[in-house]
Amino acid sequence: MGEKSTSATNTNFVSTSVNPLLNPANLDGPVVTSDLPLLYKESNDTAFNLYFNRDRGGIYHLPEKFMFPKMGLNLLIIRWFCGDKSKGIAPLAYIKRSDIAKQSVADQYSKMTSLMKVVQSAAIRKGCWRGRDFYKGNIGNCNCLFDEIKEYFMYPMKQRKNTEARFLQKTWRSIFNEYRRYGKKFAVDLD
Repeated sequence: MGEKSTSATNTNFVSTSVNPLLNPANLDGPVVTSDLPLLYKESNDTAFNLYFNRDRGGIYHLPEKFMFPKMGLNLLIIRWFCGDKSKGIAPLAYIKRSDIAKQSVADQYSKMTSLMKVVQSAAIRKGCWRGRDFYKGNIGNCNCLFDEIKEYFMYPMKQRKNTEARFLQKTWRSIFNEYRRYGKKFAVDLD
């Protein structure tokens, strides 16, 4: 009798969990099945959807034609730890190189990874780093992290007042380029 219930459970698991992954109707969107074990903790602020892409033959965290949007450092920190639930994009911290189809997007992701390591270094130096899990899935904590470390990335601007409003308009890429241009020094370390 125990074997029969186990067999029924396995059949139910296959019909509710595996079959939807193989269903061509799910190829272009997130795969959502309640019986699949969660890979990450899901909250209202975080996206942990998987994408199935037949052309590359597997399950990926990003759709094949995914391009990173332009975003500032604050939004990068949020996307890094929380993803984008509205678009079904998992937190960027959990993306693997194999999830990215285009080389140009992979190069951009590599720079994002480097900048996030620098953000972590700034937070550790300031004494406000609380560990990756503290920020995972919590937009409020990510905003607090940004507020704590933004002074480390407010590099001087030519012919303009260095205002916070102007800083908030900068993309993460321009901030990363400034960090490299100043010899990988934080703005607070410049004379």
